[in-house]
Amino acid sequence: MFEGYGDCATAHAHGFTNTCAIGATAFTPEHLQLILGLRIKQVIFLLDADAAGEEATNRLIKTIEEQVGGQVGFRCEVVAMPEGSDDPDAFIREHSVDAFKAIPRLSLFEWRLSQELGGVDSDRERVVARMVKLIINEPASTRRHTMARRLAEKTDYPLEVVWSEVTREMDGEKLKL
Repeated sequence: MFEGYGDCATAHAHGFTNTCAIGATAFTPEHLQLILGLRIKQVIFLLDADAAGEEATNRLIKTIEEQVGGQVGFRCEVVAMPEGSDDPDAFIREHSVDAFKAIPRLSLFEWRLSQELGGVDSDRERVVARMVKLIINEPASTRRHTMARRLAEKTDYPLEVVWSEVTREMDGEKLKL
């Protein structure tokens, strides 16, 4: 999912046929409900590298966290354009589609973890509480365990403590169902 129509058109012309653009609007809960209603289980967001793109990325991730955080089965990834690049359209035209494909993707978990731990106010308990919901989103239990281990390492909590929070939250979700 791209920010602009030009990005989407250029990507589509280079073989990325499963693409769409947010366009001139913000990503909303209604967009997310449409995606979920179509039974799409994975979305990759790639917005422009400018300040507006970064702000839009923060907003859309907040929307995803609020709407589906803590629910198993929806995988979200974020592609951060390289420093100094403008947007996907210009990047593909200037560097090549292969260079574009090589830009690393971060899971929503990894992206949020880097944001949380990079901030001045990194309250470990708050970080764990927020990140556990993103761990639960991951459909694969092996990946959930890997994510819990990474969170434990980054917050200096024992893995057993983080994993117990994951299972407690998951059990609570099962009770709701």
